[in-house]
Amino acid sequence: MNAIVDAIATSLLVLSLVNTAQTDVFTAISHLEDSVRVEVELVSALRDYISAEERRLDKLRRFADESEELTNKALENVDDFLANPVNAFMLVKRLYIEWNEVINSTKSLINYGDLAINVSKHRANIPTESDLQGAAQALLRLQDVYKLRPSDIISGNIHGFQTRPLTWQDCFDLGKAAYRKRDHYHVDIWMNEALKKWKVNEERSEHRSDLSIVQVLDYLAFSHYREGNVKKALNISRELLKYEPGHARITRNVKNFQEEIEEKEESSRLILKDKPSVRPNSTYLDDRDAYEALCRGERRKPLDSSKVKCQYVTNGNYRLLLQPAKQEIMHHNPRVVLYHDVISDEEINEVIKLAKPKLRRSLVVTKGSSPSGTGSSDAEYRVSSGGWLEDWDGTVIAKLTRRISDISGLSTLTAPEYRHAEALQVVNYGLGGHYEPHFDHATIENSDVHLPGSRNRIATWMFYMSEVKAGGYTVFPEVDAFVPPVKNAAVFWYNLKASGESDDLTRHAGCPVLIGSKWVANKWIHEKGNELRRPCDLYPD
Repeated sequence: MNAIVDAIATSLLVLSLVNTAQTDVFTAISHLEDSVRVEVELVSALRDYISAEERRLDKLRRFADESEELTNKALENVDDFLANPVNAFMLVKRLYIEWNEVINSTKSLINYGDLAINVSKHRANIPTESDLQGAAQALLRLQDVYKLRPSDIISGNIHGFQTRPLTWQDCFDLGKAAYRKRDHYHVDIWMNEALKKWKVNEERSEHRSDLSIVQVLDYLAFSHYREGNVKKALNISRELLKYEPGHARITRNVKNFQEEIEEKEESSRLILKDKPSVRPNSTYLDDRDAYEALCRGERRKPLDSSKVKCQYVTNGNYRLLLQPAKQEIMHHNPRVVLYHDVISDEEINEVIKLAKPKLRRSLVVTKGSSPSGTGSSDAEYRVSSGGWLEDWDGTVIAKLTRRISDISGLSTLTAPEYRHAEALQVVNYGLGGHYEPHFDHATIENSDVHLPGSRNRIATWMFYMSEVKAGGYTVFPEVDAFVPPVKNAAVFWYNLKASGESDDLTRHAGCPVLIGSKWVANKWIHEKGNELRRPCDLYPD
């Protein structure tokens, strides 16, 4: 469209030059003949401009119609809509990339300001580039952990939850996100999926005017080169030149790749072969495959049926006499217990309402520069948002704190003068949210996990506050045990043995949420104040 506007401007410039040289055009018919020819050019250029503008507006109308259709569908049930990770990824991508395209395409218009002001007003709720990167990584994480086939993700069918299919541009954006993380394994998968869809459908008229098949091949070729797969990079670069024969940089790359292959083959006296891409282990998790299998429910060991599995308990507490706690033993060593129906829907809604304004990216304890020698930061192996609620933040919090004490038999006083337990930490795991295997208690001296004078975290209590349709298990990789996130229930275990030593079998993880949004509330109980409630023993058990 800019070229058409330039053409009109050029014609007007010619006309102005004629007028400058011959200021009295009206005095001679021959001068007016030149003006007629200029207007012919102007009319032609204007019609080209109108056609281009109509195409641009048609494109905007299609985008508006598609976006309206998607938002109307989402508004029918927002929770169910966002439960599908493809929907969540596409929402982030649409708001960051495609709406920016819309804004940029209207910048030259007189009424652009109204749209820009509207967008600016909602800027805090519009995803950023880092949000898009995180959403793409989350989708790739789900693909790996739950062994989702690319074809299922592309079709929008995740465990029976259906959404609109991915386009070749969507596949490209997933591959590009992987490229930024130097994740050549996923670059290979998703750029090739983009190629397949482009070649089959050849859809060129979608919203992304900045994309072409040349870019897909360019990313794919250089990704293989960075991975050390020069031969594959050469073959893809040659294919790229079929679409753009005069591409100077790619032509140089082909020459350089050929020379590099010849040198390597000559020095090694071996013919170089294509190498398969290898999935990266970005968090260096030694037992990653076993942990992920457990998340899929493939490794759970059956409980000894001769031991009691379900029972009502009161702990001799008068508040539990009329309504005992429903206890289900999930594992014996370590003892992991699930208490059913210990938090109501009304209490959950109130807790979430109080927590939402406090939610921030969850951090992990790291070696740092604090006085204790440790610090905290965000990390790829923990993706969630959390906030802390003290007992005085709401009557429901104080009520839940007392209930935890009644059922566990431990002191959970959180007032500053006691600090037998920490504030209630409310956590929301969104798109692909997870927390890889870790300990809740301190395993190194002088850790920030220790509250001053409170010593170590003796036990963990965690409320499950939402219905997670798939994924999101709490797993214990050392013993092949897992606990499903049952809404209104709570899971409880001791982190320390009776002797006060670390129970290394309590290493646990929050598996990625596949379908749904996972809300939990953690209460970490400390050794201080519980010396008599759980007396120390010379023997670990």
